[in-house]
Amino acid sequence: MSLALLFQSADASLILAYQPYIISYSLVAILVGALVNENNGMQQQLLLQNNELEVKNTALQTLNTKIQGIAERMTQVRENERKVLSQTLHDEFGQSITAMKLGIYIVEQKSPDVDLESLAIVKKNAEEMYNNVYDYCTGCALE
Repeated sequence: MSLALLFQSADASLILAYQPYIISYSLVAILVGALVNENNGMQQQLLLQNNELEVKNTALQTLNTKIQGIAERMTQVRENERKVLSQTLHDEFGQSITAMKLGIYIVEQKSPDVDLESLAIVKKNAEEMYNNVYDYCTGCALE
């Protein structure tokens, strides 16, 4: 039985007596409908915001991956530069110092009037330079 039929068959004094309740129920129904409508709107907004955050998060992950790739590349470049520097130092200075040591040896063997004490100091310095360059070169190559 519908509400309209109930009102048609009811006594006017009964309707008048229940009128405040009917109005209250109607207002509650309107408020509940408004709240449900507002809740649906807020859910839509949350869904949109979640989608935007997912898009931004994906973009952030992509940038993070690019940054990691750049950092790895920089590390490779730095390692390659160290290897090249190490090889260059070893080749250039190592050969020069070895030639100097060989020259000192030849002078020691063929020149009897040379100051052997001074020559020993120069020889020791050349040996230290060679060891320092060697240590630096192997240290650069390992880092």
